[in-house]
Amino acid sequence: MFHLDAQRSALYAMRSLPGRMRELDLMFISTTNLGQMRPEALDGPAYLVVEVVSEESVARDDDEKFTEYETAGVQEDWIIDSCPNRERSAFYQRVTSGRFQPVRTDGSDAYPSAVLPGFRLKLGWVWQSEPEPEALRALTELIGVDKLAAVLCSRQQSIRRGSGKSRLRDEHNDI
Repeated sequence: MFHLDAQRSALYAMRSLPGRMRELDLMFISTTNLGQMRPEALDGPAYLVVEVVSEESVARDDDEKFTEYETAGVQEDWIIDSCPNRERSAFYQRVTSGRFQPVRTDGSDAYPSAVLPGFRLKLGWVWQSEPEPEALRALTELIGVDKLAAVLCSRQQSIRRGSGKSRLRDEHNDI
């Protein structure tokens, strides 16, 4: 569905600019960038970057990293600030000028990614205004029942044909 071959967490860095390495809270790497993956870091921009702001990282996440990611060519930047009394989320997308433009949420409880069609972040889960969902319900809400059903049906057919083990990785990448 998303056809991503790699996701990395804070233990994997991104070389955003020459001589500059950043550990991100979460990044998605498009299949076109897989050739830039090195053992220690992604040598270039991730497709989507998510930063979770902490008390000590407000200026770094809102200013320094934002400017670096914009300059480096990141396509979408999400900033989630869940510090007490400051709950906010900011979403930015690269426009044709090469700059980030803020994106307003449509008032719904979910922000849809522009670079990962069909994927969205449910803000109620971030702010804990809703109870944490059970995993299958959360996946259904994030990707939609039709896409989930298609992956599950394909998986079941593979198992019946006796090729379930070899196809598991491919179907995981399609989610």
